[in-house]
Amino acid sequence: MSPKAATTNTIDASHPQLRRRTLLALTAAATTGCVPPRTVLTPVPGPVLTGSPMTVSVRTITLPQLLQRPEIICTSDMPAVAVPAEACWAEAPDLMIGRVLTQDLIQRLPGSRVFFDPMPPFSPADVWVDLTLMRFETNDTGDVLAQAQVSVVGLRYLTRTAWRTVTPAGGSTQALATALSIALARFSDLIATLIVESWQVQFR
Repeated sequence: MSPKAATTNTIDASHPQLRRRTLLALTAAATTGCVPPRTVLTPVPGPVLTGSPMTVSVRTITLPQLLQRPEIICTSDMPAVAVPAEACWAEAPDLMIGRVLTQDLIQRLPGSRVFFDPMPPFSPADVWVDLTLMRFETNDTGDVLAQAQVSVVGLRYLTRTAWRTVTPAGGSTQALATALSIALARFSDLIATLIVESWQVQFR
C-alpha cells in the first residue's frame, strides 16, 4: 500500500506509447499550420474534501474523434468567440485533460495520492476514475458546453452523466481555454465527491 500523501501529477515520458502519442501530436500540429503560442487548460481550485482513499488513479480519458486533434475546435458559427484557425492545443487533448483533471483532484483530495495513469498496464489504486467527454466545445451563443460521463470504481462502482455550461469572459482564445478549464473543474468537483462516496461502506 502506498503511503498516504499528496503528490504532484507526473506522466512517465519514457513510456513508449506516450512517446509515440507526443510525437504524433507534434507532427499533426506542424502539418496543420499551428503556430505558437499554443494553448493549454489550467487547474482551477475547488472545495477540499476529507474521507478519501489513500490512492486514486485517473485512467482513461475518452473524447469524440472530432475533438482529439491539435486544433481548438468550435463546432458552431459563433461571432462571440474568435478562435484563429491556427490556434492549437499545446499537447494531445486527452492527455492534457487527464493531466489537469489530476491536478484538480490533488487540490480537492489532499489526503490522497492522486496520479495520472492513462496507459495499461495500470498501477494498483484504491479508487480509479474514467472520464468520457461527449461535448467539450462551444454552443451557438459562444458559451462553453461540456457533457461528460464519469465512472468511479472503489468499494462501490458509481457513474454519473452531467452537463456544465460556462460563459467565457471575452472573445479570445485564452478566454475560451479558461472557460473550458472551469467546466473541467466543475466535473472535478463531481468526481471528487464520487471518490469519497465510493470509499464509504454502507451498513444496513
